[in-house]
Amino acid sequence: MKLLEAFLNALYPKHVTCCACGRDGILNEHEVCEACEKEILYAAQMPQLSGLDGIACGLLYAAQGAELVKRLKYRNEKYLGEILAGYIKIPDAWQIHCIVPVPLHPSRRRKRGYNQSEILAKHLGKSLGVPVEKHLLVRVKNTLPQANITDAKKRAQNVKGAFLAIPASVGKSVLLLDDVITTGSTVEECAKALRRAGAKNVYACSVCRSPT
Repeated sequence: MKLLEAFLNALYPKHVTCCACGRDGILNEHEVCEACEKEILYAAQMPQLSGLDGIACGLLYAAQGAELVKRLKYRNEKYLGEILAGYIKIPDAWQIHCIVPVPLHPSRRRKRGYNQSEILAKHLGKSLGVPVEKHLLVRVKNTLPQANITDAKKRAQNVKGAFLAIPASVGKSVLLLDDVITTGSTVEECAKALRRAGAKNVYACSVCRSPT
């Protein structure tokens, strides 16, 4: 019995703070307590998007999942990047050469101080054993925040021509990473830029997808 308890304590240590609610308790592999885990909604398979060879989203952008992403994105809680990246599951069949985080425009990056997608990409790349090559894609247009636009057509127009990929993309199988995918217009536009630069395959993933 003592051996079993020691094993369980090592696997799910007691008196450790839940990253979602801040309370001490027995946590799962995502550092979330049982009560908060019940409020995390996992995403079903997202429909295929134009220009992508596959797409994978971990959670629905709702309840605790949405709150954790907001804390990473807007409240400088960068430690959540490792936890949230753990919810992204990439199919074994995807042959990926590198991970490319969706870039911010330089002015927005300076204002925020960091790119949350780069933080997520670093941790996902470490778990997959795949390098992060953020230099392959740059944002050349300072667009309005997609979160402020609800209409799908307007979202697509907002990011049209916003990205440029460099020739080093030639022949690579790239995994795009964004924090949240809503209509998919951002990753579709990124995929267009990468394919124009000669990327062989382009996949996309995110922590969350919109529930609608």
